Amino acid sequence: EGVLTKLKEDKYVELSTPAEKVWFRVTELTARPEAIKSLEKKMKKIEDLMAKWETTMDWIPAEDREGVLTKLEGVKATLAEKVKAQEETDPSEDPVLLSAEIPKLLDEVKTLVTKLSKTPKPKPVVKEEKNDTKAEEDAKEGEEKADDTAATEEEKKEGGDDESSKEEEAGEGE
Repeated sequence: EGVLTKLKEDKYVELSTPAEKVWFRVTELTARPEAIKSLEKKMKKIEDLMAKWETTMDWIPAEDREGVLTKLEGVKATLAEKVKAQEETDPSEDPVLLSAEIPKLLDEVKTLVTKLSKTPKPKPVVKEEKNDTKAEEDAKEGEEKADDTAATEEEKKEGGDDESSKEEEAGEGE
């Protein structure tokens, strides 16, 4: 009985291993095109996003956006090579391009896009306003100083008039 069970298990493994490979290839035949379509949609979204960022997030340097697009072109080229290699592969052989590998092709691009999207908008330059305000303050101070100087001169004249009137009064009293 133990020998019979062992023979059954061995036969099962012998038959199931190739059958599992066949079933895997069958599932890949349907899953691979779906994964490729999904990847192409994501790549299109990223391209559209980079175009949108030209106007909405203009503080992100054009070189960085171009870097994303360059990496995206690299992903497209890699995908095209692997699809071509898969098409040249005999259907009874193991797949060259697995559906599970396809989404991973965009990982580096997604990371870069996420990093760029978190780039904060620079604060508006306030120095110009301060300079304008400072210039206005300087102008006001200059006016105040001129007013103070004029007032001081008037006081001196008035004070001089007081002194001369006192002298006149003293001279009259003699």
